[in-house]
Amino acid sequence: MYCTKCGKQNRDGDNYCRQCGAPLFKVRPNAQATGGNAGWRAPDINRGPASVPQEDPNVLYETGERYWDGTNGVEQNYEKAVEYYVRAADLGHVDAIYSLGYCYAKGIGINRDIQKAKMLLAYAIDHGSLMAAAKMGDFYYWGEIFPEDKVRGYLYLKYAADNGHAHSMAIVGRDYLTGFGSYEGWGPAKDETLGRQYLEKAAEMGDNYALFEIGHNYCGGFNGFPDDPVKGARYQREAAEGGHAYAQMTYAILCWNGEGVPKNPSEYARWMKASAENGNEEAVVRWAWTRYWGVVESARCKSEREFQECRNILEQALADGEYFMTENKEAMDELHAEEARLGRRIKITDFYGGAAGSGGQSSGGCYIATAIYGSYDCPQVWTLRRYRDHDLASTRRGRAFIKIYYKISPTLVKYFGGSRLFRAFFRKKLDRMVAGLNEKGYEDTPYSDVSM
Repeated sequence: MYCTKCGKQNRDGDNYCRQCGAPLFKVRPNAQATGGNAGWRAPDINRGPASVPQEDPNVLYETGERYWDGTNGVEQNYEKAVEYYVRAADLGHVDAIYSLGYCYAKGIGINRDIQKAKMLLAYAIDHGSLMAAAKMGDFYYWGEIFPEDKVRGYLYLKYAADNGHAHSMAIVGRDYLTGFGSYEGWGPAKDETLGRQYLEKAAEMGDNYALFEIGHNYCGGFNGFPDDPVKGARYQREAAEGGHAYAQMTYAILCWNGEGVPKNPSEYARWMKASAENGNEEAVVRWAWTRYWGVVESARCKSEREFQECRNILEQALADGEYFMTENKEAMDELHAEEARLGRRIKITDFYGGAAGSGGQSSGGCYIATAIYGSYDCPQVWTLRRYRDHDLASTRRGRAFIKIYYKISPTLVKYFGGSRLFRAFFRKKLDRMVAGLNEKGYEDTPYSDVSM
């Protein structure tokens, strides 16, 4: 018997590796169910009517799958799915035995029973089910169903990975990349080369988590990956299209920041919404922020009810101390101050109901500053125009910023320029910026724009 942690051969019957002390477990990856029940029968289950041929376990299992998924004209019914899994399992169908173990573990379609779940999953593993090994590993590794046991969970995942299970490859690859397991005493030492091999193989097999991890490492140049935001964004996009919730959020942020992909607020809104609807709690908050503040016009709240629902999500995130809301606390503080002044809660019409700010404009823009200070020709705007023409316009990134600003800011002013909250929020930021520019030598005297 070989240890899956260190590779040392041990004697049959050993419970722990003689080299590294890791626990050993017996599997027979080449064993197959023979078509009989191998002396095992699922207990205490209503097996339902004999409406399909019981002599064909594949038909029974596939029928259970249709009930599980609600496909091929069959209405989704977990209890019916379990009935067919039981009947197929009684005939030795390994996938049915795994599925039944999963149902017992989760309590889906049948009362939860952890001991039966362990027994069924172990039987399926012993008869070659990589899905059962991967799921047993997950349950121990994350402490999701069984008491957390990183050592045991990792061993199951490593076995599944080394026998071709894509998602297990991704988990094991990540553990090799980071080396966290060795620091905590349950997993492998850091090995960036081996970790990358596991991840890339899993990605080739279409595993979304592997695609997400590779994209993350390329975007930041982490764990031996070159810093390549374009390649990183490409991996994140592929994982996002595959339905990975965190990849959807990450790709949305890349679209907003223009990192590895062109800056695209519409794509940001599309993928942040998808991530929120996919159950990503952080994305739920970020999507509420996007809709509440209306930073993407097409994503704005359409009713007072939606507006207040988003507000409640943001308030709860602040109360919970969510780290990703820290940068937005100032805006919420401004909102609270404005409500104190008004003596009432801010309504959607306070955000979206006002007219654009007064004051002239020129082809040079400075739309927000003009709306805030009331005129295109005033000391503060003169200072900002000088900064635009003599600093921002002199660099490629600065010119790109100006171009994007000219596209976005007229819409912001159109919808929010008449809002007192909008003006209060931006006034403090612009005042600080103008003061800093004046200290650096930018004058606040009358100014004529440079032709651009």
